Order: sequence, then structure tokens, then C-alpha cells
Amino acid sequence: MPMPKVSPWVATAYLCVFGAIAMGAYVAFVGAIDSAVITVVLVVMTTTTYALSFDSRNSKKLRDGNNRLPPPPGNVLEQILYTLHYLYDQAGFLERMREVFPEGIFSLKLSGKKHVFIHNPELSAALLSHPRDNVEAGGFRTELLQDAFGFTKRDAEKYHVGRDLLVKPMATLTADVTLNKLLQVNLVEMNRTIADMVTFNSSPADQMDWEVMAGAEIVEDKDGTQYVELDWMKMMTNYIGRTASTALFGSDFVYNFPEIWSDLETFDKGLKDLTAKKPWWIPQPMRRLAAQARARLLDYMRDYDDALGKHLAGEDVGVKWQDIEHTHEVNKARYNVYKTQTLGVDGMACANLSFFWGVHANTSPLTAWMIYEISRDPVFLEQIREEIAPYVQIYEEENHFGDAVWLPPRFQTVDLDGLLKKCVLLKASYIETLRLYTSSWSTRELTQDLFVNMKAQTHRPYILSKTTIAHVTQGVHQMDPVYYEDPDEWQPERHISVLLHQDGKTIRDAGMGVLKPFGSGSYTCKGRSLAFREMMLYTAIIITVYDIRPPQDESWVQPLVAARASTKMPTKPLLAWIKRRQLPKGNSSKAAK
Repeated sequence: MPMPKVSPWVATAYLCVFGAIAMGAYVAFVGAIDSAVITVVLVVMTTTTYALSFDSRNSKKLRDGNNRLPPPPGNVLEQILYTLHYLYDQAGFLERMREVFPEGIFSLKLSGKKHVFIHNPELSAALLSHPRDNVEAGGFRTELLQDAFGFTKRDAEKYHVGRDLLVKPMATLTADVTLNKLLQVNLVEMNRTIADMVTFNSSPADQMDWEVMAGAEIVEDKDGTQYVELDWMKMMTNYIGRTASTALFGSDFVYNFPEIWSDLETFDKGLKDLTAKKPWWIPQPMRRLAAQARARLLDYMRDYDDALGKHLAGEDVGVKWQDIEHTHEVNKARYNVYKTQTLGVDGMACANLSFFWGVHANTSPLTAWMIYEISRDPVFLEQIREEIAPYVQIYEEENHFGDAVWLPPRFQTVDLDGLLKKCVLLKASYIETLRLYTSSWSTRELTQDLFVNMKAQTHRPYILSKTTIAHVTQGVHQMDPVYYEDPDEWQPERHISVLLHQDGKTIRDAGMGVLKPFGSGSYTCKGRSLAFREMMLYTAIIITVYDIRPPQDESWVQPLVAARASTKMPTKPLLAWIKRRQLPKGNSSKAAK
């Protein structure tokens, strides 16, 4: 709930009433009141009145020569109240600050350190355009890695050195050749598993793991048509996570750690509590559970690293890891670099956990949201299906037993290039899903004084002093009604523009504009190209094969969501009914190679 505006004199009046009540209680219990008590009360009230009458936003301290300092939210008491608001409800606090500071920047003292929050996209880009060494203190990075992924201080420092050496290998994740190879592996996995995404088996013993985790049950509508009811987000995040992981970590990784997905969800749910450094008296119910899940995840990573190390050394890895040779080259390069940096077994596990979380924390839930939102509008859903039809052709194999026997669908044509370049509605859906369901938040400790300003330069630049903790709250901008009309509504058309082509023809395209969910400058996420391709591919294939609808007698709703470290998730299970679509009949000889 937004923090109400506090008048200094109204607050002082409340303090006077409180002081009178306190003195009355003192008299009631003690039987008398001495001059010392009166003196203490008067000193407190006088000091508070002085503090309240000091409007920090009008103070000369907001100027530093020809530059401006990011303003704090009001007088001293208001800052205290806003600090409590921040500690208890970050989302509500930032929403309120967006209204108080439409210029998109403000400051707040937390735990004795100055924090600056930036949600204006131009100011954010200006900050992140500075060299990394100017806006990223090594000690702060190390501490963040320790809190989030369990690094020791020594291993965190070595991890940063190794990460700098991995710039070239990691850059391959943005190269078209590498991405196409990765997506081909994903296609093979989807071709093999898409029929079993929903098996229609009533017994959990006969269901796939992702169905069991989602509580899948067979139901019928009023017409007797069978559906499967399940927790949509649980099913999709686990299905996509398992099939997509094969390309990077190999199939053994997926089969050997069936519980890794539930542990990853728990870890992701509590990651903000692990890194928040809130006072002990602020409730943090997920902190302990997230730490326990992280411990289990690190055990998985140690097992994987041990097998990968043996494989790269030419040693026998045993039956459990017989397919580890298909681990992607990026993971092999990461292992070799960190080994040369003498990163220990535990440090290597922490490094792999950070990579594993980064790969899956965004793509899987965002794809689930994208399909959910497209399916909420039947007309738009059919427009999308018509748009992707030339590029995704999936058929059901012919058989001699009629419709009573169902054979798994097979991919005839999957033209990823066509999906990415020709499907404007699908791309706009991807962009709008990022806007509505990511909660990007980048934090840096400045190593020197920096200046940030908007391109127009109609005002003096802001100066951010050395040691300031700077927060780029991109998620706040994404929900700003100044930039996005009706920001709580999913409207992909807002990202579509009509362009004039060289030959005079007009074409439609979808673009990000000022939206930067993956960061900007040297802080742009290296996995953004992979995430884009995976979300477009999985969405196109799943809406081609399946119909998704709300449970019977219910309508699609905009669910309540809570922001996690990088995405938003529903606060309670998001139930959906799913059934297979009637696909064209085909012949196995037409299958895509």
C-alpha cells in the first residue's frame, strides 16, 4: 500500500498526544512526575519538531556546485517511515517513490549507507554506460556472491577473475551458429517429449515428473470432453527446464537430478531474502528454506563437476554419467578456466549454480506467462496460430485404427528464422511478456564520483558520490503509466510500429523501445539471445499442439503476482485445463530432419 504523505506539523501533533499519554501513564503507575521526566519529553519533542521542520528537498545540500544530488524522500521523519516501508514492502515502496519522484531518481539512507534508486530509463542507461570498474566495487560483488550462491570470499574473488577470462567463450552464446546448434538439441528433445507434456494418465506412477509436480488430474467439461487440470506454472517451468537443460548440461544431468527443479524453485523464491541484509526483526520466511535448497543444489553441482572433470581428464565416469560428453562446450570451457584459477570444489559448484540459475530463472517462467497471456484472448490466439503456421508445421501420424488410437505428433517443419523475423505478433507478445513479468533490479557500489543525466540535458546532471549503492530498478519503469498506458494490462500491440521500407512499402515490426529488461551497456545479459529464441520456439510449438483454457465455470483472470529476484510469479497456484489439438494427418517420411 502506498505510503501516505506525512505533514511535519501533523506528525508533531501526534507526538504531543503520545507524550501526554506517556506522562499520564507514568503518573498512573509511579504516582508522581518529576522534572527530569518533563525535561526528557520536552527535549524529544523539540528535537523532533526541528527535524520535521527541516525540509531536506529544499536544502542547499541538494546542490553540489552546478550539479544536483539525488533528493531524499522528504524530511527526517518521513525518511524513517519510508525506510520501514522499504524493508517491509519493497514493491509498494518503489511504486510510491515513482509517484513522488517522476524525474526517476531519489536517495535513501539504509544501514548507514547512501542508496540511490534510479527508474528513469535514460538515467539508468547513463549510469550503466560508465566503465564497469567505475560502477562495480569488487568487495560489494564478492559479498553479493557470498550471500546469493554460497561462495567463500576467496572463491568469489577468483570467480571474478575467471569470469573475465570467459568473455570470449561466453560470447559464443550470442553467436547465431552456437544458438542454432543449441536450439536444434532443444527441438530434438521437444519432438521426443511434446506428446508427453500432458499424458492423460490418471495415476501419478504413469505420469511424467512435470505432471506429478503440477498435480495433474483428468477432468471432463459439461460436454464430456477430457482435459487435464494442473498447476500451469509448475508444469511449464519444469517441462521447459528439463528439455532446455539437455542442450547445455547433457541428458545425464536431467535424469540424475529429478529433484533439482523443485529445489531451484525454492531457491529462486527466497533468493531476495538471502541477499537483502534486512534486520533480524523483519520477517523473512523463505530465507532458511532457500538456504537449505541452495545446499542441495550445490551437492548436485559438485556431483556434476566431478564427473565433468573426470571426463575432461580422460578418466572413466561410470554408467551414471555415460552421456556427459554431450555437455556443451561453454560448460567445458568454464570448468577449465576455473580449474586454472584454482577454484576449489565448493567454489566450482557455486559458479555452476549461478550459471544454472541464470539460464533458467527467466526463460521457463516467462514462456509460461507468454503462453498463458496469448491463450486468454481466443481471437488473438488464432491470429498468432495463423501467423506461425508457415513456420511451424506439426502433424499426427496416420494409422489404420481411426481416431480411437492416438499417435504422437511429429515435427515436419520448424523454421526458427521465420519465427524470429516474420512473426510480428509473436515477437510483440514476447516483448510485452518481458515488460509485464520481469522484475529487473541491478545493484552496484560506485568506486568513484559519477555524473548521470538525460540526453536532452535540460537540467544539471546528477552527481552520484563514491561508495554510493546504486539501484537500477528497471521493473519500476516497466510499470510506469507515463511510458505504458494501462501498465497492468498485457497489450502486445503497444510494441508494434509501422515502418516505411526502402522500396516504399510499409512493414510492421515489434521493437523494445526504451524497454531494457536484460540491462544495458556492459551489463547487458549475455543470455538474452538464447532466451528470445527459446521463448519464441517453445511458445509456437506448444500453442500449435495444445489448447489451454481456464477451469470449468471460471474465466481467465489477471493473477496476483509477487516479484522474485528476476521475474514475477503468481502468489497462488494458477490452474489451467489442457487438451491436445486435432492436428493434420501426415506420414513419418515427412518428418523434419
